[in-house]
Amino acid sequence: MTKPIVKAVQLTEVHVGDTVTRMLGGTIPMRLKVTRENERFVYCATPDGADEYTFERESGVECDVGLRWGSEFGITGSLIAEIKKGP
Repeated sequence: MTKPIVKAVQLTEVHVGDTVTRMLGGTIPMRLKVTRENERFVYCATPDGADEYTFERESGVECDVGLRWGSEFGITGSLIAEIKKGP
């Protein structure tokens, strides 16, 4: 049985307070809350606020310069697969 390919969603309409699902390696889901944003990036934190991740607004992929993830590197290990609008 072949697993479905997980595709990133654009984050053009995502705002602070929304909840997103990060897919690590395309298989491990993680719920995150959008904590801040700008024109280029959306920043999301774990429920306990201990970790924050940066995602490209246009592509929905994680950007991490230390790991060399993101569009500029041509690779990522995580992406946003689902958006749930906040209250």
